[in-house]
Amino acid sequence: MDGIFHTEAMGCPKVGVKLSSGQLLYYERAVLCGHICPGIPPARLIEGAGEAVLYYDCRDLLSLKACLTKKELLCVDLLRILSGIVTVLMEARDHLLVPELFLLDTDHVFLHPKEGSPRILYVPLGSRETSFRRNLCSFLQEIDCIFPDPQWQAYSPGIREAVLDQNMGLESILRLLQEKEQHMFQSHRSSPAEGSVSTEGEIPFEPSVGGSRKTQGALRSLFLRGI
Repeated sequence: MDGIFHTEAMGCPKVGVKLSSGQLLYYERAVLCGHICPGIPPARLIEGAGEAVLYYDCRDLLSLKACLTKKELLCVDLLRILSGIVTVLMEARDHLLVPELFLLDTDHVFLHPKEGSPRILYVPLGSRETSFRRNLCSFLQEIDCIFPDPQWQAYSPGIREAVLDQNMGLESILRLLQEKEQHMFQSHRSSPAEGSVSTEGEIPFEPSVGGSRKTQGALRSLFLRGI
């Protein structure tokens, strides 16, 4: 998307969003720069000469793409992450942020390496009339292209079809993802497939909590290796 760039200041990686003066509404600035929603990275707005740049502090975060391409996530972990993203959208909506203006792509959805929880960016550049359902489904299709996990490939089309055909709201999408997540978690525990990773000793199922201890450890390893 035009207007978005990556930079680094004093060793801190940031994502910048170029805006025209006044493009970010006052209450949006208060929410973002006040770090009211923990699922959105801390932000700072710098203004001058009729322009503004919104900087997101992305230190200590991993891009979802890095985690997917390094094959450090299981399908159940991805479902938890997606549930977490929808939860962030719901919390942001409660603070009057527009779900359609969140940037959903694997380069700009981030994970906290310790918690495994998502961080997403609010980017008020596009139309406020865009369908968040279509944004979400485009995001899922992007994931399909870089995450060839057979279980995910089996789940993804049905999720996308339900979201669009049933005109789901955020609450309904969250329930759908949590149902898929719980079903997969129980399947892993009851009858692990040949070659699959055992869930013995892992944390109990709890919707939208960071993945298994094994996966959390893998994310921390990726972060320490600077990937």
